[in-house]
Amino acid sequence: ADTGAVRLAIADRGARIVTPTWRPDGEAIVAAADFDGGPFDLYEFPVTGGAARRLTVTAGAYWPDVSPDGTTLVFAGYGDHGYDLY
Repeated sequence: ADTGAVRLAIADRGARIVTPTWRPDGEAIVAAADFDGGPFDLYEFPVTGGAARRLTVTAGAYWPDVSPDGTTLVFAGYGDHGYDLY
């Protein structure tokens, strides 16, 4: 943000990556991703590169938000009765 430069932060030809949010410390982005054509799960993508870390194993997780202290993750998940917050 200081320089106004735009750069690619997350990309994977075989994935759909949606609904990103910054981790409060700015070191990673949490986003919903589908790497295998199945339901979306949440992953943490380090902004300095490296492997993504899977955060959820669900039947659909979207729209993550991380608490200001970085200890709590809230997201919308899809279940038998529609969307709920977890």
